[in-house]
Amino acid sequence: HKGSAFGAIGQGEQPTNEQFENDLEKKKKKLDHSKRIWIEDESRAIGRNVIPETLFLKMRAATVMRIDIPRHIRVERLVREYAHIDDAGLENALLKLKNKWSTGIKTLLEALSAGDYHEVAGISLAYYDKAYNKGLSNRDPKTIMNFSVEVDDPDQTACLLIKQANSIYNATI
Repeated sequence: HKGSAFGAIGQGEQPTNEQFENDLEKKKKKLDHSKRIWIEDESRAIGRNVIPETLFLKMRAATVMRIDIPRHIRVERLVREYAHIDDAGLENALLKLKNKWSTGIKTLLEALSAGDYHEVAGISLAYYDKAYNKGLSNRDPKTIMNFSVEVDDPDQTACLLIKQANSIYNATI
């Protein structure tokens, strides 16, 4: 489950928080702790589940590899991921943002009604980028490493990130 307003789209129901913590602990035990462990930077709440405090504090102390991808590529990815979903599902997700972002909702709903998924994605990115940047502003800037990529290829990006991390920390995998 993704933590955003769009997180439930195409996903099953989230587990209870207790089940979430149990599942997380099982996954943690399967990890090879002699190797670097990569975790997506999240707020403490992921949808209705909450990251346990001990893990969250470790996440906040860790270095962040911020991946910077050109906006037009991100818009295309969002359109590919979400435009095939029925508009009612997208509208329900957008309405979840109403209390946090009341000024943009009308424009988003109009763009959705017109079938302009690129506009919906672009406006939504502006909202989420602002929220992500606010979260990053609460971190020590020395722990944030910016990493630019020009293509939407998660496998290639992962390999480049690992190579970058290894060169920074003189680590081997």
